[in-house]
Amino acid sequence: MNTLFQTLSSQTFSSSRVNPVLLTLLAAALISLSGPLSISLPFTPVPLSLRPHLVLLIAALLGSRQSMTAVSLFLVQAALGLPVLVGGASLFGPTGGYCIGYLVAAALVGTLVERLKNQTPLRLFAILALGSSAILFLGMCHLALFIGWEKAFLCGVAPFLPGDLLKLLLVTCTVQAARRRFAS
Repeated sequence: MNTLFQTLSSQTFSSSRVNPVLLTLLAAALISLSGPLSISLPFTPVPLSLRPHLVLLIAALLGSRQSMTAVSLFLVQAALGLPVLVGGASLFGPTGGYCIGYLVAAALVGTLVERLKNQTPLRLFAILALGSSAILFLGMCHLALFIGWEKAFLCGVAPFLPGDLLKLLLVTCTVQAARRRFAS
């Protein structure tokens, strides 16, 4: 299955192809700028955010190589202390594992989307759910270093599962719509 980038780069736009570097930089900028689109919750250090699902969307649309590069650029910004993490958080703080999970999810989702030939909406949803699970698992493992395993699950995974299902449905529909739009 072609990624959105492969489809776009094969089409011509005013006699030039879509530049993969430009798309990657745009994806990295979107990931970085999505930080303020989050809500701090009083019972957990983990904010409610659209960023994980934006990473999944980018991975499904651009594939593994470009999405991993975009996430890596975001992680470099975070490591340098640029204000891309919610509330001035640190990669080495309680929520750092979720950020590392973005890179794993980008690789996983991007690779599976590129390799799976017959992608039904259900298969795409399953791929995205696997990526989301990777983010939550790595985030929980890192968070457990600060608050213990039980609290890490109760504060870093459980409260987010219902909303994640809804956001995964939205990402699945968005990817399917983008593919239909750019396939023609």
